[in-house]
Amino acid sequence: MEGSAVLAGILGSKYLAQMVLGTSNTSFVGYAANLAVGGIGGWAAGSLLKKPKLGQSFFVGSVIEVIIRVLEDYTPVGSFIQSVGVGDYFASNFVTPQHYANALNSAQVSIPQGWAPTTVIQSASAPAGSLAGIPNSGFGNFDGM
Repeated sequence: MEGSAVLAGILGSKYLAQMVLGTSNTSFVGYAANLAVGGIGGWAAGSLLKKPKLGQSFFVGSVIEVIIRVLEDYTPVGSFIQSVGVGDYFASNFVTPQHYANALNSAQVSIPQGWAPTTVIQSASAPAGSLAGIPNSGFGNFDGM
């Protein structure tokens, strides 16, 4: 149970501080916000649930998050981790639930209206005098011989 509270402290302090501070969640302001979220969350878990161990574990999770951030910001560990493709999972805009446009013939997922900018690709007609669109006019075709 305490392990879950530590994980909740890590994730909660990370994402709640980011939600509140936005682009200001950097350096010491961000670290202080992580610890503040950890303190408030730890107090809430400890006193409202009447389980002080959970509150302490939540706060320990926020301290671990600050240590991770400091390592990523000020040591080569952070750049190494990012360079090998290991990093944070960010909240994304993955379409759920997924509805297929034509499930029997394609794996294309329908994007809801207003979800993302759409690009319309218009087909261009072949320029005059070209062989595009004429059957059997491809390279290596020897119909005329």
